[in-house]
Amino acid sequence: MRKLIAIVVCASIVAVSAVIYTNVFPFKHRKNSKKTEKYCFELKYKGIDYQCIPLGMKNDLEVEIKIKMVPLKRNLIIPSNLTHKNDSYKVISVTSELSVNCDTLYIPASVEFFDYDNILDKRFANVNYIIVESGNKYYKSVRGNLYHCDTIVYDTKAIYH
Repeated sequence: MRKLIAIVVCASIVAVSAVIYTNVFPFKHRKNSKKTEKYCFELKYKGIDYQCIPLGMKNDLEVEIKIKMVPLKRNLIIPSNLTHKNDSYKVISVTSELSVNCDTLYIPASVEFFDYDNILDKRFANVNYIIVESGNKYYKSVRGNLYHCDTIVYDTKAIYH
């Protein structure tokens, strides 16, 4: 009987965790990534190299951008739209395996997912001020710091950089 109760409790915890995870972290950009990998393309925008991954079906015109190379820049402006082969893609996700070093980082209102754990890695990133365009439902900046919902995720004045 104890084993049955333990199994039911564990299953309930897993189910509740999955519901919370998908609602708190709406990774819309991951839904059909395997189907769209063949549609990836590379772009350079304002001196930054991006790998662009169209999301969902081919005609969604939403894209995840992966920062490939970041030269030392004073300002890093994440685009809200990118054009490729006469199609304009709305940027809704930004990822990277690199940390960035810049004076000011600008995140547009269109971004639903910003990989701040890697882009703003506390060991390597050095960003002095962050601006999130008004109207962004997921992120905001207060006095140059980045917030996800109401939780600070990058403090530009912190001692770690």
